[in-house]
Amino acid sequence: MSLTIGENKMQITRKSILTGNENTMELPITILQVRDWLDGEIPAFQMFPELSPEQLDFLITGMIPSEHESLRAEVRAEAIASGEMTAEEYAEIDAEAAYA
Repeated sequence: MSLTIGENKMQITRKSILTGNENTMELPITILQVRDWLDGEIPAFQMFPELSPEQLDFLITGMIPSEHESLRAEVRAEAIASGEMTAEEYAEIDAEAAYA
């Protein structure tokens, strides 16, 4: 992880656990929060309540939203190809998720 520190925000670069790519995101957190989180005393979701789910996931996994979408598309295609689910069932899931 590399950090660039600004006032009440940090630019963080993490290696994606999915692709191995280095991704960078600016987050509204402080170096003190990062230090305390890395010490392992407090879970990330408690240490960084101001982060969106996407930002929190990036901090933990290094994955950016487009990588999640690619992974979902790959899983969806495999499930449809194997007969595990139909395209219509996935469409229903997507519709329900849009309302959540």
